Amino acid sequence: DAYTLTRRDSLSADLTYSAAGATVGVLTLAQGWAYAQYVAATDQDVRLIPPSGAGSPTAVPGGYRIGPSLLLVTPGTLSGSSLHLGRGQAAWVAGVAPGATPGDLATLARGATTLRGGTTGYAVSGGRAITTYALDTGSVPTVFAAMPAQSDVSGSRLVAAYPSINGPMPAVTGTTFTTSTPAYDVPVDLDLSTLSAADRSTLTGLVSADTARVATIDATDSYYAGKQLTRAVQVYRLARQLGLASAVASLKAAVVAKLDQWFDPDGCAAHSTSCFGYDRVLKGIVGEQPSYGSDTEFNDHHFHYGYLLYAAGAMALDDPALTSRWRTMADTVAADIAAPRATATTVARRHFDDYAGHGWASGVAPFADGNNQESSSEATNAWVGVTLWGRASGNPDLATQGQWMFSREAASAVAYWLKPAPVAGFTSPMASLVWGGKKDYATWFSGEPSAIVGIQVLPAAPAQLAYLRSVGPAQLDVLADSALGAGISGKPLVDWSVALTSLGDRARAQAAYAQLTDGDIDNGNTRSYLYAVLHTSGTLPAPTGSTSSTTTSSPTTSSPATSSPATTTTSQPASTSSTTATTTPATTTASPTTTTSPTTTSPTTTTSTTTAAGGALDAFSLVPAGAATSLVALTLDGPHTSPGATGAAAGFRLDFGTTAVADVVLTVSSGAASGVSGLVQVRLDSPTNPVLAEAAVASTGGWDVTRAVPANSASPTGVHQVYVTFTSGQPAAYAELWGVQFRRR
Repeated sequence: DAYTLTRRDSLSADLTYSAAGATVGVLTLAQGWAYAQYVAATDQDVRLIPPSGAGSPTAVPGGYRIGPSLLLVTPGTLSGSSLHLGRGQAAWVAGVAPGATPGDLATLARGATTLRGGTTGYAVSGGRAITTYALDTGSVPTVFAAMPAQSDVSGSRLVAAYPSINGPMPAVTGTTFTTSTPAYDVPVDLDLSTLSAADRSTLTGLVSADTARVATIDATDSYYAGKQLTRAVQVYRLARQLGLASAVASLKAAVVAKLDQWFDPDGCAAHSTSCFGYDRVLKGIVGEQPSYGSDTEFNDHHFHYGYLLYAAGAMALDDPALTSRWRTMADTVAADIAAPRATATTVARRHFDDYAGHGWASGVAPFADGNNQESSSEATNAWVGVTLWGRASGNPDLATQGQWMFSREAASAVAYWLKPAPVAGFTSPMASLVWGGKKDYATWFSGEPSAIVGIQVLPAAPAQLAYLRSVGPAQLDVLADSALGAGISGKPLVDWSVALTSLGDRARAQAAYAQLTDGDIDNGNTRSYLYAVLHTSGTLPAPTGSTSSTTTSSPTTSSPATSSPATTTTSQPASTSSTTATTTPATTTASPTTTTSPTTTSPTTTTSTTTAAGGALDAFSLVPAGAATSLVALTLDGPHTSPGATGAAAGFRLDFGTTAVADVVLTVSSGAASGVSGLVQVRLDSPTNPVLAEAAVASTGGWDVTRAVPANSASPTGVHQVYVTFTSGQPAAYAELWGVQFRRR
């Protein structure tokens, strides 16, 4: 009669069905997983309703075919359209891709196994943003469909791929699946060194003219105030490089004064706007005054708060004193959109979808087509803001998570919005609204091509230009033709379309710039910043002291911490209907000197690696091979090591805390020849110390076919250098290491 969400993690969820107050069964779904799993809580008969035209189920090896697109696998008894399940028995319905071979069907049948949950691990290493998905199936290989842009996903592939609105989704087998994208760095300044003397003089005049206008930051809602702040920061960064001391002082004073309001924990006691309240039901903060449904539906929080974090991070990088001034609320703002872990007061990565690799903008998604996102660039800007704030505030965990999210979102923006793969029924040059079940060539506010293109570009921050340029000259010309071809003046967001055009055809963009009136400049842009984008070709390196792109850390979404920081009070106007509490939640993105709030999530739902004291990673998170701090006779080959032979070793700095260890799971692959095998062992503090745990590894079916191998382990505590070593009686390479994860007793 009803169902309740009873468990969820970064990939999967359980829906518990009940009738007359008693549990009937549990339905388990997981993103990317090829199956829907139902486990009966009582003896029962389940009526099958095949898709229209599918006919009755027919027996095939390992299960029952239901029409061309479904496969039923069950130990239950099927009679006609009635399936009898005993208590504890399960049924799996798998999607069958068009063109599936008999081998694909056999693999799907074998992969129907109990799913207990899923985790996401991430790292930034070797110029790559690495994501590892793990499905808890008791080490039984199953079938997972990767997103279309994840063409390098690990695992043995099925012949057929699943269709989607974004292109074919490769289907692979295994229990862990790793993919990577380019790791984009986060510079904050354009490189003005190549400007001609004339261009530099023109830019100096434009910055001087823009300073007074952008120093007026009078918007009171969380979206437009954020846009104004970022606009002012962009002009401030130009003024610094040009040596305009008066403009620098004026703009810094204006930005700091506004951020002082937004980041005052007691701000709502003094004024009814430019402050935050907390919603106890949706577990997040709401800017007062809200805008675009940011209160009632929790829409667009990452768009709004990303601007605020961008401004705060860019200013605090120059003036560390601002970090301590803003830390309490800025950390809380970051936690609202990018909390690394779910707690009693926060939602993990609220607006970012680990599996899809991009954000969703509609908070509660009251649509038949699922969630959606329009402005891919404001989403990437959000994670740029998270990264900058993490770097400025001395929080490498937050900075690395932000850079990983930015890199994934940037790759998705190119693959699904700006340069989408051809799919049946969609012939537009790009997508502006990507949904769970469809894509559109339109925006919520305008059907003009300039708006469709421009909403994927603003605020054109220096960090965004690299991925926007990667769209390539041919597609940039197509987008320029659509946005600028029918005239320029009076078109919405046309200035941002001009900025994008400059990345492929600078002369065309400069000619278009000359036609822009003052009314054509968006309220989040300036003539001076646009001119700088159009007359420069690069960016300056990321600020000194920032987190390196080779850092391999990321906070876990469920590892319990030891204590909670002091809760800060944030008063709210009594008339605010959406916010029901008067305190700001304790932040989950504290600096290394601050501990984080305890979480109520089970340890089995850990979803990423965690940097602990001294740079150690959480031993109970999935630690990818890319997080290795030392390699002996091994190299990194994307998400895994090169094939290892006896004597090879990979070292990791791990923190076991005080929790007892039950075992360790080693994720490995092997394409070794028949008879070639060896031990993969775990040792503490030295690669020659006694063995802590070991597992025998032979061929897994191929070097790209991963297997999660559990091994009983002794129970260390504290921080150790942990070595995964390779030992064999023969000299040939026999295993690649993909990851390691200890499990609690």
